[in-house]
Amino acid sequence: MTQRNTEENCDGKSSNKEVSSDLEKQFFENKIVSKVHMVDAQGLEKSEWLSANEAASYLRIFSNNGSPCVGRVRNLVYQGKIPFYKPYGRLLFKRSELKSLVESSRKGGFKCR
Repeated sequence: MTQRNTEENCDGKSSNKEVSSDLEKQFFENKIVSKVHMVDAQGLEKSEWLSANEAASYLRIFSNNGSPCVGRVRNLVYQGKIPFYKPYGRLLFKRSELKSLVESSRKGGFKCR
């Protein structure tokens, strides 16, 4: 459901603009938020190597406040559950190894042939 408002342009002509309803506004706000997340994900795809923070985002490990949970990633490293590299004391993760880890942990559902 939309309402129409008439506005006058700078040249004196009037044009009809549609004012979106609350549902349409909410839909577009959600689209904008999803675009922001897509930009973040695309930014991560540029590098083969990920920091602990980027690895947490890539694996979708978030704390209660919505930020990537680096502590959980470090705990998984300590438990030996995810592969890592530590040059110069800094944790690094290879994107391809994290991807294969996620793909190998598939449970249930239909298998593709």
